Amino acid sequence: MRVKADAHRKETEAHGAAVADGSGKGPDIGTAISREKWFQRVEALERTVRAVNSLRWVHMQNIDAVLDTAIGNAMEAIGGTCGAILLADKEPGMLYHRVHRGLSARRLDEIHIPVGEGLTGTVAKTGETILVREARSDARALPQELGGIKHLRGFICAPIKRDNDIMGVIVVASNEPDRLDAEDARILSSMGDCLGIAVMEAAMGRKISKGMARYQALLKHALQAQEDERKRLARELHDETSQALSSLTYRLQAALQMAETHCSGDARLIEILQKTHASAVQSSKEVVRLMMDLRPTLLDDLGMPAAIYRYAKDTLEPKGINVAMECIGSEHRLPTEVEVAFFRVTQGLISNVLKHSYAKNVSIRVECSPSKALLYVEDDGNGFNVEKITEIEPNGRGAGLFTMRERLRLIGGTAHLESSPRHGTRITVTVPIVKDLGDLANDQDKGLDRR
Repeated sequence: MRVKADAHRKETEAHGAAVADGSGKGPDIGTAISREKWFQRVEALERTVRAVNSLRWVHMQNIDAVLDTAIGNAMEAIGGTCGAILLADKEPGMLYHRVHRGLSARRLDEIHIPVGEGLTGTVAKTGETILVREARSDARALPQELGGIKHLRGFICAPIKRDNDIMGVIVVASNEPDRLDAEDARILSSMGDCLGIAVMEAAMGRKISKGMARYQALLKHALQAQEDERKRLARELHDETSQALSSLTYRLQAALQMAETHCSGDARLIEILQKTHASAVQSSKEVVRLMMDLRPTLLDDLGMPAAIYRYAKDTLEPKGINVAMECIGSEHRLPTEVEVAFFRVTQGLISNVLKHSYAKNVSIRVECSPSKALLYVEDDGNGFNVEKITEIEPNGRGAGLFTMRERLRLIGGTAHLESSPRHGTRITVTVPIVKDLGDLANDQDKGLDRR
């Protein structure tokens, strides 16, 4: 776009010089235009280009600023009485006023122009710029265009487009006949091409934002459904399977004692009962472990710090890994979604320690304040190169970090990961404490800071 503007400047400088010294012809309508106005037109176009280039991935909250700058530049360069930019951003097949200058805003929001009708609608359909010397006598003009064209004479309508996609129309009008000329139309057409980039990226940004909002809603629903199912399974295991195994263990213990008392000569029977009893005890322990993995009762009864410490201790210490935990300011319960997120994040990190780190020691610290909660998990294991974990690999590597980031993002949290080969790993999780998670910005996407 910069190359296009520079080329246009050189062309207009040469043309303007020719008009000034009488060696060349003026615009096709036969009116000599001063060198100053030529430069003014090109500078207006360049300002529009700079406004668009200054914003990358323009979103709908700042597209109006770009459009307002553009219509102001157009009015300054062309010298019309009023101007507006219409976009088809509410309903397919209709144009709506997005920004305007010199028009009454009283009824503009209610006016919509069907694509294919009126001057602006015709431009939106054909993609061709229209220059009208006397709008009131043009059969294509609609009475409601620009809020009513009774006082307007000259009209220039240029498409806002990118390649073959027409996204709107930029209009400049004058209450003086023959005020606007072909070179004005050319400048406005160039501005329309430039604005096409901004409007296209705004539309893409809006689609991406909507897609991310739907994704986050679905993810939140899936995680909540998963948590509910974990809770249900843990409860059923506790109320049914665990109770049945406990009863079986007691009965086997009683049977073993009876066999040892009354069947002392039947060593084979006693051996079978001993192995069966040991198997029942082991199965009972496995069920307890499954309940802890699914939903530890400590999380609901005593809170997140106690649940994290018990899970870490029961999981790591049998493998020879020492666990140290410190809690600061955790006298009061945190919101349920924060406690569950912290526990699940710690659960995932402990799983990674067991699978990959070969650590000897793991330290956990929880800090809580009225405004935020922090979780620190550090190990002295092998560590890894964080920069190499950029996506989920086919073997599943990286899925844990991705899941952790997405879970935290749903509650406005972030995670900072530090690791390097042979220097262990440290993760800092920060979650704001808010009364209503709906107040969190949907576009928060800090993710994992890496270093």
